Amino acid sequence: MFYKNRKSTLQPGEVLVTVDFSENYTFILQDAAQGFHWNNAQATIHPFVAYYIESGELCHLSYVIVSDCMHHDTVALHLFQKSFVTFLKTRLSSIPQRMCYFSDQAAAQYKNRKNFINLCYYETDFGIPAEWHFSATSHGK
Repeated sequence: MFYKNRKSTLQPGEVLVTVDFSENYTFILQDAAQGFHWNNAQATIHPFVAYYIESGELCHLSYVIVSDCMHHDTVALHLFQKSFVTFLKTRLSSIPQRMCYFSDQAAAQYKNRKNFINLCYYETDFGIPAEWHFSATSHGK
């Protein structure tokens, strides 16, 4: 409910961002040789969906990180955010004035002391103030 309300009342310059680590993707080749069956190469998929106001209309951008890093932790998230914010600054007509993140309560990635420290330094790191909201795991987005 809060998410829906926050999204419908976005102001120009604000960006609402939904984030979530997807499950690791395992590469499977349909016509692979039998020996390839034991190759368990995987990739982390981390999508970002950003909502913003442009010319009075609600718009969105999607950005997906595909990484060979299997660590779903705060360090990976910070690096992914760095790439995402750089992407946003190049794609939006003006630099965002405020970021509003929404995620689940996954303790390893989002709701932990390291991510709260990152949030405290978000404006220093990216030049944009930010806030973070949590929903129950698998709910509210």
